[in-house]
Amino acid sequence: MVDLCLLSSNLSLYGFDLYHMQRIHDCSQSSSVLSINCNALINFYSDLVDEIINSKKVNHIFISLETGSYKLYNMMNRPISLEDLIETIKKIREKRPDIIIETEIIAGYPGEVIKDIVDTVSLIRELGVYVYRVHEYEDSPLIVSSKLPYQYSLKYKRRVRKWYEVKLRDIIS
Repeated sequence: MVDLCLLSSNLSLYGFDLYHMQRIHDCSQSSSVLSINCNALINFYSDLVDEIINSKKVNHIFISLETGSYKLYNMMNRPISLEDLIETIKKIREKRPDIIIETEIIAGYPGEVIKDIVDTVSLIRELGVYVYRVHEYEDSPLIVSSKLPYQYSLKYKRRVRKWYEVKLRDIIS
């Protein structure tokens, strides 16, 4: 018996054979699979949401929310809109309230202001999403956000991370 963790990177060739199981449904039918943990799938494969909802073996989902600010989310150039991600989470909550939904938050993203932080905390609470961790934004010359104005110091990012952790203390898993 195994617990299966499906990552979005595992399914980057979705539709091809994944260890002889092509879909979440197929994984669910295997008697050797006890539970399925889906990491970041719905961010990239919104068509999998119904499969996730219908599989009684899926009990945990990790999503890459990272912010609840529409401004910052749009700056991050994500593959799914924040509106669509929120609707997906609400759909899962409505159909399968037993599924644990986790995410992580980025503290100190370039240009983040107090309103963005408040929006993020409010959205996390509204959706009932558990925060796995809060981490400081890490700059790299290879990513587009490194060119954005308002790059914050590590000291500032650590203060913002701690502020998030205090505000989210009761829902950080």
